[in-house]
Amino acid sequence: MTGRGVRALFARREEELATVEVPLPDVARERAEEIVRLSRSYSEQAAGFGSPREVIGPALLYGLAHMHARYSEAAHRRDHQAA
Repeated sequence: MTGRGVRALFARREEELATVEVPLPDVARERAEEIVRLSRSYSEQAAGFGSPREVIGPALLYGLAHMHARYSEAAHRRDHQAA
């Protein structure tokens, strides 16, 4: 899998910030570029994404939140079915 390094800023707590190097597969970069194009066509205002780099951080956080919710729900169902 080919990829590029992307620096993204993530906050664990507001006072603790860290820069993380993330290898970005080409398919993810292509999707981020498409999101930028769609964002620009949807909104010419400041709310639109200006570059693929601006897409990666929110996308990663959104994906992590989505995965956490799904795994939490599955564990909750499993625990209640076992009881």
